Amino acid sequence: MMKCTAKLIWDDGVWFSVVHTENGEDVCLSLESGSIDALMFRVKYALPEMLELSFGYKGDIELSYEAERVDTIKAIHDSLTAGEGKIHAANVPLGDLFGDSFIVARSQAKRLYSLLSQFDEVVLDFSGIDEMGQGFAHELFVVFGNAHPNTTLKVDNANEKVRRMIKHVSAEHGRDL
Repeated sequence: MMKCTAKLIWDDGVWFSVVHTENGEDVCLSLESGSIDALMFRVKYALPEMLELSFGYKGDIELSYEAERVDTIKAIHDSLTAGEGKIHAANVPLGDLFGDSFIVARSQAKRLYSLLSQFDEVVLDFSGIDEMGQGFAHELFVVFGNAHPNTTLKVDNANEKVRRMIKHVSAEHGRDL
């Protein structure tokens, strides 16, 4: 039997989940729901398939849940805009913000919109981020970039995997970062 813990996180009005297995592997299960009950239901039924696809595991699963409320986006926003006048540049620590080594979901990128759109220039600090999914990268660097052409996104401390993903989605849509 494989023991798994689903971390259920409330942030900016949405519940989302990341699942950790007993052998230290993280399952890239990034679901979101409007209620914690709905998210628990979705995790319970999606996890077996993800374990089979990721690790070839088809056995029984013992699933436990941890829940937390995170207001990191609001806290970062408040700390950046606390002074007088508009701040034209911001440094956003994505590793601290998401608290995980991989960022995959479009919904995670969308949570950044209200923070990023208020600045002329944003430095995205990828310290602590090992991987970035195509959905997150596309949403942030293409969709957000097209919707907010006056906001310049700069990348800092990104490893080779993250840089390749940014380059992939940017080149695919004619954007140069």
